[in-house]
Amino acid sequence: MRFVTAGDLYDIRITGNRISDMGINGIGVVRFFDLANKGGEMIGVHGLYIADNFITRCMRRNLAQVSQAMQFFIAYGGIALAKVSDLRILRNEIVLNGKSHLEPICGVFAIIVQGLQLDDNRIVDNGPKTREPAENAQNGIRGGVHIWIVMPIVEQLSGWTDPSFISRKVGLGGVTTCAMRDNIIIAPLGRAVTFFALGAVVVNRNRLVTEATTGRGLDLIAASALIGNLGLSNEWTLGLISVIVLGMFGKMEAMPPKKLCQYATLHGLINPGPPQSLWPPIVRRWATGKTLICENQITLDVTDEPSGFGLSSVLAFSLDDLGMTDNQCEITTTNMFFFVDALLAGGSVRVADNRFSETWRHAGYSSLSIGSMNTTTDNQSTHCLRAQSLMNLLVFRDNLALVTAFCKQECEDRR
Repeated sequence: MRFVTAGDLYDIRITGNRISDMGINGIGVVRFFDLANKGGEMIGVHGLYIADNFITRCMRRNLAQVSQAMQFFIAYGGIALAKVSDLRILRNEIVLNGKSHLEPICGVFAIIVQGLQLDDNRIVDNGPKTREPAENAQNGIRGGVHIWIVMPIVEQLSGWTDPSFISRKVGLGGVTTCAMRDNIIIAPLGRAVTFFALGAVVVNRNRLVTEATTGRGLDLIAASALIGNLGLSNEWTLGLISVIVLGMFGKMEAMPPKKLCQYATLHGLINPGPPQSLWPPIVRRWATGKTLICENQITLDVTDEPSGFGLSSVLAFSLDDLGMTDNQCEITTTNMFFFVDALLAGGSVRVADNRFSETWRHAGYSSLSIGSMNTTTDNQSTHCLRAQSLMNLLVFRDNLALVTAFCKQECEDRR
């Protein structure tokens, strides 16, 4: 028997329900298909609004082990989706789904989403913790919110049913690609948040907690939050890139500073080939990647975990601008050691007014930020802060590190 999808679904609203004690997902697609095979397909939904629901004690069945080919394309939990455009998940309680933290359970899962709004939800204890050690956990996708790809929303100008419809991306300056605000997300095992985006991203005023880590796969590089953005800055043109490449290979070193500036301005803005024209921005066929992570409380509590090592608790990167401001990031641990609490990278990076705290001497650095332009100011930390610029455009000042109270020179050679 071969299953196929009969087509996409449109304009679905699921509101004001109590969904409980189901054998499988609270809200989910009928099945996931093997995308690795030729002709692989996904069940798509265009316009899905999920609001004011109470989803609890679902996923009561014993779960079969996910096959190797499907392990990245299938997950179970409160809400489990495949391909969605215009997904809004608002004011839901998604709690206590799954029987054990050893099973791969998510609060919210999707493979591809075009336009995500996830606001004011309570996503707690999905895969509730038992006395079993995390090292016995099954392989599979788990955590609070796990979405592989979030793309800019596509607005249909002449209707879904018209086969000759015209579409345009509005992710460049219109609807936010991903907005995640005012949520409480507590993951008994696995990251509280995981997603990779293309377009404008806002992650604000959330309480994100991870209570245990598997120490495998992506958990090794980010234990509590993994956020990536592949959007490019609107600054970039082919002309600007050519000037930078020439500079990297020393082709412009012999020029006087005034002539060098004139050359960079001319060839960075004007296409010298016939006919001469202004270089267009690369993002005319792509999306920008402005990313804001602000006013969140991000906690990794692995007090009861055995000895282990992790790269970071929070890993966030963007090929465009990354703003990490006014957050409280903490690691509580007895036996585990982390290289850094927050690892941040971007075309431009601003790390300001954050508090990074870790169990004493269980982290190498509190924060490590890397960017072409890097402004790291007014932070407070337990361990040393380190900031690097790829273009020698760095502002690092007015930061306080507790470790320097005992050794004044501790952080000086690490900035």
